[in-house]
Amino acid sequence: MKKKEQYIYKTQAINFKHIDTPIIYCEYDPADYTNEMYEKLGIELPNQLSNAIVKRKAEYLAGRYCAKQALKHAGCPASMIDIKPNKPPIWPKGFSGSISHTSYSAVAIAHQSPHISIGIDIENMISEKTINRIKRRIVNKDEEELIEKLGPHHATFNISLIFSIKESFYKAVNLLTKNRLSFKSISITSIDHQHNRATYSTNESLTEILHAGRSLEANFMQPNADQLTSLVIIQKNDI
Repeated sequence: MKKKEQYIYKTQAINFKHIDTPIIYCEYDPADYTNEMYEKLGIELPNQLSNAIVKRKAEYLAGRYCAKQALKHAGCPASMIDIKPNKPPIWPKGFSGSISHTSYSAVAIAHQSPHISIGIDIENMISEKTINRIKRRIVNKDEEELIEKLGPHHATFNISLIFSIKESFYKAVNLLTKNRLSFKSISITSIDHQHNRATYSTNESLTEILHAGRSLEANFMQPNADQLTSLVIIQKNDI
């Protein structure tokens, strides 16, 4: 239960079924946010966020809080993650990681290896009100057939998952290729609800090795009934 005026009121380490490295998940309440929370949690408020709206400061803090805990789990003595305008987080040398957040929760993962690139995403389940609009935007013909094959009782989850995996892929690959990525860059080709795994293939050549038609794997989980989290790990020698 949430304690009164406790900004971050739930933190836990959660493992994907097939990944040894845990993710750090937290829930937070923006209504209880103050700038003093940065100092209390030992995280620096970047200058470029000093004039940001409360929502942005609150979600940034929650994400960096999770990242700090994830780095500790990964054995990193440093906890600072640099930030540049309109750029992904800059992780300590020798470590890879990723951060994601919603309006009330955040996740992060860190791993001690410079040879992988990680993308993580957390999403609220897409609502019935917006699902058709989202589906038209992100789901291609082959993915529509996959959704139909898996049955209507999984449709909302699967559309949400397809969106999330594509977000995770973008985070993992964006800095490793000069190509402009979009929702059309990959296609989700299978979803295994029992083992929390999905496969996807690249629809375009991103590099000489990560060519069109390359098949890769993503993992997913539900930290709670209303949300899902996906994870994409790319070996940099694949790029």
